[in-house]
Amino acid sequence: MADLIVTDIREKNTIFDKEKMFGKGHLGSNVQVIYQDYPAGGQTQILRGDFTLSTLFPLPPYDFAKGGSAKSPVKLPFRLQASTLFVNGYHKLYYKEKAKKMQRNCAVLTSHWNVSDLKIPEELEAEATFEGKGKGTYFFDYENHCFVSSQVTLHTKMYVDLKSDTFKSLNKTTVDATIKIALKLMKVEEE
Repeated sequence: MADLIVTDIREKNTIFDKEKMFGKGHLGSNVQVIYQDYPAGGQTQILRGDFTLSTLFPLPPYDFAKGGSAKSPVKLPFRLQASTLFVNGYHKLYYKEKAKKMQRNCAVLTSHWNVSDLKIPEELEAEATFEGKGKGTYFFDYENHCFVSSQVTLHTKMYVDLKSDTFKSLNKTTVDATIKIALKLMKVEEE
């Protein structure tokens, strides 16, 4: 278990080759993101946000040495009409090597995940597919027990056809998106 605390958040977005900076003032001067008892392995059973955190700050479910790996199941909620279904898959984390990053001694972890197993009960009379795939590289300071950086690419494809005569124009939804996220530790304040 770990307590994940993120403070003084600054964000830079690049959309269509235009950069936009969001500083601490944009989000609120006292913004903190706190996730208490963050689970090893980042396994998710109910909250979609847990999966997001586990892709940015993955923890293995057990100790492993260089060359080791750990595979964890992932279960994401999927809303279809008034029903909550689940998309199943896995997240696999590898301990690649040790390296220096920002003058810190780090373990280099890599990961990939595939969350694409969605079964639609025939009673719903709808079609839906979901494919979530991604990969990441992480530098973890094993002496001070904190993440130094994360670089993640997420690719999501989704198709929904509700097959209803009501609101026909809203019945079909298609998503095909790639998101790239890079996080960097700026400082750690000791209390």
